Amino acid sequence: MEINTIPICDAQGKVTHVLGTLQDITERKEIEVTLQQLYEELEIRVHQRTSELTQVVTHLQKEIKQREAIENQFLLSEEKLQKLSANVPGMLYQFKLGADGQFSFPYVSSGCFEIYELFPQNVIADASLFISSVHRDEREDFEKSIANSAQSLQPWQWEGRIILTSGKVKWIQAASRPEKQADGSIIWDGVVTDVTRLKQAERALKRAYTDLEKRVEERTQQLMQTNQALQKEIGERHLVQSELLASRQRLALLIEQTPLAVIEWDKNFAVKEWNRGAENIFGYTKEQAIGNYLEFIVSPTAQEQIDHFKTALLSQRGGSRVVTENITLDGKTIICEWYNNPLVAVNSEVIGVASMVLDITEREQSETTLQEQEQFLRSIYQGVEQLIFVVNVLDNGELVYADWNLATEKATGISASNAISKFPEEVFGDVQGAKIRQQYIRCLEVGIPITYEENLVFQGEENCWLTTINPLRNIEGKIYRIVGTSFNISERKQAETQLKQQTQELKIALNELQNAQIQLGQSEKMSSLGNLVAGVAHEINNPVNIIYDNIDYANNYIQNLLKIVQLYQQYYPQAASGIQAFAKEIDLEFIYDDLPKLLDSMKIGAQRIREIVTSLRNFSPMDEAQMKKLDIYQGLDNTFLLKDYLK
Repeated sequence: MEINTIPICDAQGKVTHVLGTLQDITERKEIEVTLQQLYEELEIRVHQRTSELTQVVTHLQKEIKQREAIENQFLLSEEKLQKLSANVPGMLYQFKLGADGQFSFPYVSSGCFEIYELFPQNVIADASLFISSVHRDEREDFEKSIANSAQSLQPWQWEGRIILTSGKVKWIQAASRPEKQADGSIIWDGVVTDVTRLKQAERALKRAYTDLEKRVEERTQQLMQTNQALQKEIGERHLVQSELLASRQRLALLIEQTPLAVIEWDKNFAVKEWNRGAENIFGYTKEQAIGNYLEFIVSPTAQEQIDHFKTALLSQRGGSRVVTENITLDGKTIICEWYNNPLVAVNSEVIGVASMVLDITEREQSETTLQEQEQFLRSIYQGVEQLIFVVNVLDNGELVYADWNLATEKATGISASNAISKFPEEVFGDVQGAKIRQQYIRCLEVGIPITYEENLVFQGEENCWLTTINPLRNIEGKIYRIVGTSFNISERKQAETQLKQQTQELKIALNELQNAQIQLGQSEKMSSLGNLVAGVAHEINNPVNIIYDNIDYANNYIQNLLKIVQLYQQYYPQAASGIQAFAKEIDLEFIYDDLPKLLDSMKIGAQRIREIVTSLRNFSPMDEAQMKKLDIYQGLDNTFLLKDYLK
């Protein structure tokens, strides 16, 4: 019960009465107790729910951080794979910008059709097909980037859209390195790859990031919806990660199956990745190559080149091309063409290098062989004595000179450069040129090689020439060129005339021969005397040569002995009395002075005897052919020398 009392006072404020009320509050108390219990239960439930939600939020935040870490790793992996894929040739090409501003494609690989739906030969024939495929919204940027690269000769990189003939739009990524040529033109060697799927993945990833930020903000405002939103987001992230993983697997498969060697190095140039193409080129398996440094496949002759290359590569951000000699596992030397690109992390730090390697040994050998063959044929062409000339047959039937060799220049007195692209009449005059032209026309009419004699005047001198001209046909069977050779047969013509004269002279010589036989008897008598003299000279010659040849050796030996004696006198001046007495007895000082003179006199005497013997042998040879050519002046000198000795 609830009792309330109210005092009642009079005018003076004195309490005169008390008013009291009595109320049954049992039901209200029961309601209050029930409310208190409900409130306590509510607080317990709120606390429990708050704890549960806090745990859920903590768990989800942890999972978000883990997912974000995984995404960062995937992003780093994707960036690394994109660097590697930039070196995997979707389409290899060579782009040339001439000094006159004209552009062309000297080389386009077969990957052109896969990317551009164009055959390589079509792009090589018409370079505008490649340029016109660039999306019109990006063509200005495309042309500007090429102009900047041509001006600065810096590596060219471009990414944009192309429109194929089928109307399909693709994203491509192109990279190349320009090189200035001697003729003023610029050549870019590069690669184009299709990055359409990567662009799609990037857009999907950006959308995922946008959705993620939006959902995180909503979860902070509505905790009760966080769990459902995060679960949905996790599902979407799984999808993105699956796409990234599939893209990575496709790129890895492409790198593994390409015939080119694709190698990843760390910043110390130790091998981190080694594909099947590298195994085929260098012979090392992936297990053998991993961890080895670049020098294990580099020829010692290329070591200095590689040192400069590594320093330059790590200090730049663009790619580089280099051709070096390399060593395979079996010790074989090969020539490789390297395309290299530094791998740069998000923080701009170089974390490694990606290399694409092509074995060009056979190509280099073929080029060398062709150059040697061309040089060989050129040396024959320029080195032969006969005249060789080349005449081009123009489409309108005109005949102009294309070239001729040095022998033709020497004979005509006209250099090849002054004759090229000129008519015969312009080179040799109207009369003689018309005569030469008629022979060329006759060769064109018969269509087979012809040979003829002609009298031509070159440098004021007339000679007779034997000329052969041969028509050359193209694949259509049309004669497009005439190659001719000429021999100067003036001497042969003169020889034919002289042959008749020589026949008459031989008859006269026969008569003279008969007279010479009469004198032969007297010559035989003199021959017997000559044989006797020659025999004596031969017998004297051998011992005299022995003496003469050994005098120098004897002189050297004696000089050495005298030197030893002098050294003994120098280092042992107080010799035994017997030695001093004998040295005085033989007059050793006189021997030092006289013995070399004695040997010189012997040498002079032996030389004089040799000269006499030589004169005798030349004057009357014994063991030589009956008939031979002799120097009459030498014979006279020997005769006079013998005369002086016999006085």
